[in-house]
Amino acid sequence: MSRDGGLSSVGPSNRITMSFLSKTFIASAIAILLSLLLETPFGILLKPTENFYGALITAALIAPIVEETVKALSVIYIAKRIHPDAGFFTGLFFGIIETIMYAFSYSKTIVEASVLVTVRLAVSVPLHAACTAMFLYGLYLRKKNRDTRITRIASAYLIHGLFNFSNVAA
Repeated sequence: MSRDGGLSSVGPSNRITMSFLSKTFIASAIAILLSLLLETPFGILLKPTENFYGALITAALIAPIVEETVKALSVIYIAKRIHPDAGFFTGLFFGIIETIMYAFSYSKTIVEASVLVTVRLAVSVPLHAACTAMFLYGLYLRKKNRDTRITRIASAYLIHGLFNFSNVAA
């Protein structure tokens, strides 16, 4: 094995891909931490585990606004530009990390954890990826003056909020 850990056999395009994925993973980790910091005070105030309306407001309104905003800001901070592709992967990693956190926090058995992870990997993780990419694409178009409306950004909030609403209301 070479002294660089085998990287000498990795071509330039693979290094770029690894750098891109590493940056999006770091952006998602930052987004998770910021989301926890920003959502926790609302959880304390609204007590979502104790009342339905607190859960509804937290899940359908606060979480989507906080999460989509911090994911986008994390991408811009790490990538130094508005990058919808990076948004997709940041959202993907964010959803995976959130799923693991939920599995450890809310599952009492390995069966519960397996079901939770399977369902979230199929639905919630792609949702996070799509909403973050949509949000950043909306920002990208606004920056380029190609579209001054905020429909894509608002749509990301709305889709995420409706998804969370359906989980709380079910």
